[in-house]
Amino acid sequence: MTGPDYPGGYPPPPGGNEPPTGPGYPTGPGYPTGPSYPSGPLYPGGGDTSGGYSPNSPTYPGMPAQPSQPMYYPTPPSGPLNPGGPGYAPAAMMAPPAAKKSRKGLWITLGVVAALLVVLGGGAVYGFSQFAAPASAAQQFCTDLKGHDYVAAYGLLSSKLRGQYTQSQYAQASATLDTTEGKVTACGQASGSNAYSYSLGASAATVTAVLTRDKAGNLQGGVHLINESGSWKVDALDTALVGVNLGALQASAGFCQGLATQNYSVVYQFFGSTITAQLKQADFLQNAQIQDQVDGNVTGCSLVALGSGNTDTSASLTVSLTRAKLGQRQDTVGLDVEGGAWKVNALGAQLEGTDTTALMVAARWSQDIGSGNYAGAYALSSASFLSIGNGQELTVAEFASLFNGTLTVQGTTLPKWVKLTPDYSTYTLSGSSASINVAASLRFSDGVTQTSQITLKLALTGGKWQINDLKVV
Repeated sequence: MTGPDYPGGYPPPPGGNEPPTGPGYPTGPGYPTGPSYPSGPLYPGGGDTSGGYSPNSPTYPGMPAQPSQPMYYPTPPSGPLNPGGPGYAPAAMMAPPAAKKSRKGLWITLGVVAALLVVLGGGAVYGFSQFAAPASAAQQFCTDLKGHDYVAAYGLLSSKLRGQYTQSQYAQASATLDTTEGKVTACGQASGSNAYSYSLGASAATVTAVLTRDKAGNLQGGVHLINESGSWKVDALDTALVGVNLGALQASAGFCQGLATQNYSVVYQFFGSTITAQLKQADFLQNAQIQDQVDGNVTGCSLVALGSGNTDTSASLTVSLTRAKLGQRQDTVGLDVEGGAWKVNALGAQLEGTDTTALMVAARWSQDIGSGNYAGAYALSSASFLSIGNGQELTVAEFASLFNGTLTVQGTTLPKWVKLTPDYSTYTLSGSSASINVAASLRFSDGVTQTSQITLKLALTGGKWQINDLKVV
């Protein structure tokens, strides 16, 4: 606009290329008139409003609402920096809505504010930059995520977070999120007056951000920052913004690494009380080694999806586990916080592999026979296996005589079973039946030792696996 108070000319109205006319606006050559200019508080004395412009609407036609905005200090409120008196144009006229996907209005506003700060003095400029510093750090962190520059993003973490994750662990976790949720395509500050929480001079700030990923879409949550030695650092990220607590993500990665390297002592350390109360470490180590023989070693373990409703104390993840023989399986892993650490407290059945309950019964039966614990082996044998007809069963002593080298049949003394070695790779399971081959070392009365191959067959009866038959191969 022109005149003594407004040098430089009037700004054009939204959607138009010419200035409005009316009372209070200069007329004459260079100032066209016509019905094409809207009227209202921002355009006094204008003409036709049929174009649909409404200065009271948050946006003009053709301008979609934006879910987020760059993390900059918002336009200053009215006061010393924008008194609204003579010489100051209303904010809407200083920064009219820009075209779609354009931030021209924002930059114009920031430019005007910066100019005012320069006029007011260096102290105001310093104050403004200090107020915007936490938001600038959060914006840079988002920019690094979008550019997949995890080394730079790690450099913006606070000393507390860097103490919890190494640079490689953080990079791995970020890459995992890119795989499960999709890569970051946009990142900015959420809309609303509460999206930026900071008081000048404070040592902490929070920016509510909107992170957009290819698969997960928009994720919104807080980026919490602290001032460390004059530099603003990211100290925490809301689970809602990430999709899962980074601690749970790190625990699942360590759990997978232990399985893939067959380091089962490490794997056991990730188990929570729900699992350890039912499974001693020694038993787990033995079972894990047997599982490797049955299904093959773990050749791959990775996170493929995040469950819903994850919090800072519990998480549900979907993990893919690949074994050399069994192939690929996937199921859920449930984690909880115990004693300040993330622990695995639930494993889906598919991740446990082939059910080896029957195999363990066969292994225990074989051990009892070889060590002379015949009462123990007797208890693991089915009624069908112990039957001698007419509804009668072998006694423990009679059962023991079959294996201890004291029974003579038709002048021949049966050999003593001194060692039985199950071949776990031959284990098969089908419904309520299972079988496994065993190498039986037999010592005859003349001292000669011979190895025979036998097959133990098992049956699930009354919810219990028992030895149901024995055959020489």
